Amino acid sequence: MSEPRANPPSPPVTSLKGADHVLAPLLDRFSTAELTEPAPQGAVLEAVLTTALRAPDHGHLQPWRLVVVQGGERAELAAASDAAIARTMAGAPASKRQKWRERLLKAPMVLALGWAPQEGRIPEDEQLLSVGAGAMNLLNALFMTGYGGQWVSGPWCQDAGLCRALNVPALVGLMLVGTPTVEARQRGLRKLRTAPKDFIQYGLNPAIPNKTTQTSKGVPA
Repeated sequence: MSEPRANPPSPPVTSLKGADHVLAPLLDRFSTAELTEPAPQGAVLEAVLTTALRAPDHGHLQPWRLVVVQGGERAELAAASDAAIARTMAGAPASKRQKWRERLLKAPMVLALGWAPQEGRIPEDEQLLSVGAGAMNLLNALFMTGYGGQWVSGPWCQDAGLCRALNVPALVGLMLVGTPTVEARQRGLRKLRTAPKDFIQYGLNPAIPNKTTQTSKGVPA
């Protein structure tokens, strides 16, 4: 995956009629921790990981640091993350900590979403946004290749001991990776909980009626 693909650019889509498949993977994507074997391997895994490098990257700092954890190493990660929770979330119930350890052991693969903040003219929050965009690319790529995942984070991500165990300067979360169960797919493909009109505004002044041609469902044609 080191060389860019030579596919010719696709023409702009001006209507979704007959072209629903173009956006289907993004419109249908869902997150789930209900995962079974297999997880992506080999060239497929490398391609999925490479999508993170296509995220917007102001200054070309390449802040991403991804760690693939599977097999017996999941138990080591579970122990390290549990210790991190104990240090950063002292009041966390033992039952929840046990449940978290079980989730890490059950997932066929865990991706540690590390990053390396750099000093300079690019604000650190912009670098962090790039890491988040890379993680979203990973989730999309997993779904588009028939797999699935769930990005999990918390105060324990700031734990220095956990970062040392993963050999990353900083951490924004762990991504559970595998193949969604049939039940998870059925639930995930249900309708969106919110409608686009609830959080999209066309134009700078919402008081001015939108002049864009609308379909019957209120979505721009």
